[in-house]
Amino acid sequence: MAKLDKPKIKPLRIFGEIPEGYEGPIYYRTMEDYDRPMGKPVFRYDKESLKRLDDAYGRGLRRDAVKNVVDENRNFKPDWQRPLTGKIMTDDPLRYEYCPDPSYNCNWMSERVHDAIESLEPSKHVFVPIDATRPDGRIERMFQMFWSEDDFFFTNPPILNLEWNNLERVDYKDSNQFGYHKPDWTLGTQNYLYHFGYLDKKIVRGKHLFATSLLNNQTVFSQDLVNKFAEFGDIFIKPIELCRMGAV
Repeated sequence: MAKLDKPKIKPLRIFGEIPEGYEGPIYYRTMEDYDRPMGKPVFRYDKESLKRLDDAYGRGLRRDAVKNVVDENRNFKPDWQRPLTGKIMTDDPLRYEYCPDPSYNCNWMSERVHDAIESLEPSKHVFVPIDATRPDGRIERMFQMFWSEDDFFFTNPPILNLEWNNLERVDYKDSNQFGYHKPDWTLGTQNYLYHFGYLDKKIVRGKHLFATSLLNNQTVFSQDLVNKFAEFGDIFIKPIELCRMGAV
């Protein structure tokens, strides 16, 4: 077997200036820079696995799909006791290893990215193994992550700090819950592209990986997890990059 050349490690693309005087924890949210060319795909699910994913997600909420995959004890249901399958489109080492997209059923990652997450949050998330076949016939282990109620926030609790983000509180009728309108800077428009927002520290304390619809379905990572990712280089598929956030 021919020896594979080790790819050059490119650093993670991280943007957003930390405001002067801020000394709190740093988190990182995913953003999409559509000016970066997508390039050729590095991984594709096969048709049968895409159907399994579509059946799991159906038309329900993203965090409800996991209920079709595991039972209340986090054991895989019968239809999910065998791996998903797909193809890695090259025999070279993977240039992109992580596709974090909670807004659709595409949330795959390499084995070492999975291991980095598990090292900080063991058994917290639901990962389905993927048998990914390379053109030369080698099979490589990858993983698909399913969001659960523990790591995907909807309108409540309001994960952003209302005061520090200058957000207007919205009280929901016939309930004691409240939230806010989605701020413009979460939409990735040019005027707010690398805005430094603030999470609510009471809610995100101790979490290393989560997402929320109120951040336009962006995935958020802790500093500790990004430090582990940085050892691998720029693992995210194009056009994903990271923007700094605080927590107060």
